[in-house]
Amino acid sequence: MSNKKLVVNSGDVYFIPLFLYEESSTKSFSRYKFGGEEQEFCFFRIIDDHLGAGILIEIFNCVGGIETDMNEILSSQRLFKPIYISGLGISKKRWRKVGETKNYNKETDSNYSSIQFLIGMPGEFRLWCNDMESDIDSSQDIDDVEEHIIWTSMQVEKRVLKVLGRL
Repeated sequence: MSNKKLVVNSGDVYFIPLFLYEESSTKSFSRYKFGGEEQEFCFFRIIDDHLGAGILIEIFNCVGGIETDMNEILSSQRLFKPIYISGLGISKKRWRKVGETKNYNKETDSNYSSIQFLIGMPGEFRLWCNDMESDIDSSQDIDDVEEHIIWTSMQVEKRVLKVLGRL
């Protein structure tokens, strides 16, 4: 077993296969050849690697083949608010890098300071925003704020398919 540390870079763009959602998140795809004509993918960009707290990503509302143009991907809207993922989908070669955002800046390219998460236990949540935690004021509407959950590749793929109306 390898002890190599996963290294990801902010601005890197990866594909998400939309046909592996029933495969275990721990299965290795290092020998799998992606790119068949019938294969469809969605795409995400690494916003920031928060190490033990997960990898913050944004998933684009762009579905296409493995050769989808990078400009088309990056000019797409987000499919849903940013989420945290485990690095297993990348390290197991299930999700592979297809490009990068040149001179990526997490604020200007991904509006980092507006990303929010609920952290802690239900009933005791705190608000995370722009690398800071704060108490939640009773007047704040947090119904639309994501909980800080680290999603597995299988969970992400199923969520993407549900949002796209395919599952």
